[in-house]
Amino acid sequence: MTPFEKKPRRSQAERSAASSAAILNAAVELFLEEGTRASMMEIGRRSGFSHGLVMSRFGSKDGLIAAVTYEIHRRFRAEIIEALEEKRGLAALERFIDAYCGSLLGNSLSTKAFFVLLGEALGPNTNLR
Repeated sequence: MTPFEKKPRRSQAERSAASSAAILNAAVELFLEEGTRASMMEIGRRSGFSHGLVMSRFGSKDGLIAAVTYEIHRRFRAEIIEALEEKRGLAALERFIDAYCGSLLGNSLSTKAFFVLLGEALGPNTNLR
């Protein structure tokens, strides 16, 4: 592509998916740093979008927490599936255990944020539980 050619315009669905991903990434980072006391405004600022978009997209802090929990699970599942590489039987089990332990012991922001959320679920917030 030359400097004078325009990039094809992304569809609304692509722009929406990109903004949701940025918001979820920012929420994972901030939940790791501050727990669920991170504000929607901070999450919006970190993601490069307004807190109004965060609220519009996820409805509430509880909705965002649920989406972050789902996203953490989705990332973990993708890591496991990639590690299995079509293996079956004992080979698959060995790969699963290695990937699982690697995820728990690694430096994944998602895994660390998951444990922050898990710890907070022991507290008084019934919605988080």
